[in-house]
Amino acid sequence: MISTANLSRSFRAPNGDEVRAVRGIDLSVAHGEVVLGFVLGLRALRASTD
Repeated sequence: MISTANLSRSFRAPNGDEVRAVRGIDLSVAHGEVVLGFVLGLRALRASTD
């Protein structure tokens, strides 16, 4: 099983404000379950803030 609790991700906007992109996400994935859309979404989020 893979799980996370209270996952969050924020970044600084060009004007210096903090932008919360994700907050308060709890996720549990059991063996054999697929959550491809969520994983791809987080990868895209990371790529857009690097």
